[in-house]
Amino acid sequence: MSEGIVKNGHEVHVLWSNHKLRTIYYSVDDAITDLRILREKGYKDCYVSCVQVQPQPRESEPLDTETIEALKQCVERGM
Repeated sequence: MSEGIVKNGHEVHVLWSNHKLRTIYYSVDDAITDLRILREKGYKDCYVSCVQVQPQPRESEPLDTETIEALKQCVERGM
């Protein structure tokens, strides 16, 4: 159980169940509470992990046409 996780403002706590993301929390207490509830209901393969989040500043200028087209092509290939 991940009860020793400390929040530092750059982390979120992820509740996993059957190797699938179930919920994301900013509060470790909320994540652990829901983990306990799942385990009490009989879910066995569930856990909480701590994931570091990196702030991403917004682009200061609008994207140029070439970049927009490249992004569209990436999205189309991903479908």
